[in-house]
Amino acid sequence: MTLLPSDNLRKSWGGGGCSMKVRLFGVWLGVSRAGAQVAAGGLIPEPLLEDEADDLLLDAEKWHEAMDRGAVLVDVRNEYESEVGRFEGAIRPDAGTFRESLPVIRDALRDVEPSKPVLMYCTGGIRCVKAAAYLRKEGHTGKLFQLKDGIIGYVKECRRRGLPSRFVGSNVVFDDRRAEPVTDHKLATCQRCRDPTSEIANCTNDACNRLLTICPGCIEKTKSTCSDRCQAIVQLPVDEYRSKVKELL
Repeated sequence: MTLLPSDNLRKSWGGGGCSMKVRLFGVWLGVSRAGAQVAAGGLIPEPLLEDEADDLLLDAEKWHEAMDRGAVLVDVRNEYESEVGRFEGAIRPDAGTFRESLPVIRDALRDVEPSKPVLMYCTGGIRCVKAAAYLRKEGHTGKLFQLKDGIIGYVKECRRRGLPSRFVGSNVVFDDRRAEPVTDHKLATCQRCRDPTSEIANCTNDACNRLLTICPGCIEKTKSTCSDRCQAIVQLPVDEYRSKVKELL
């Protein structure tokens, strides 16, 4: 029995920083809370990846050509991802989850002429497939182009072919690397000291775990916490810390 045809699999070599959380049929798969949210969001088209026509998948060169012709760019990622890295000029939903971003994107495209090409991008391409299915269901009739293999594939292709990357900043990945630098641009602001940064992290206070943009200096200085209160908590002796976290959860 074939559950997923091999040509429907998105593959990416992430190196030693990738997480290993789930074992499926003898194969370890990297999974994160955000990744599970995408998969379980109730938005997977049937069959998986349906209507993903090859002519709607653009490689780096064709992507650049479409940008130069004035296509509408849409970032199909969460707000914190586009904050640290993006294609400039893209529609960027102010949303914390993939599900929340979809109606925002739908509404932003309502006044776009069907003849105007729309270019969608995300980390590896999966969310674009789901977003395209959602938008077609909601009545969008224009062509929805997608960045082939997402930002990950785009960056690899640009480096392989010596093309300048038009994606600037860092690409958020769902493993221990967190944000992989693509260019030297620091687009986000550290939420502790307000300096420019391209880093993200979760607050190390287990009772908080808030995702924040933070600079390397504050990661060290504040123990990667989002506030003075959380910093004080993580610096408690181990037994006191555990008791405090239990009290707050």
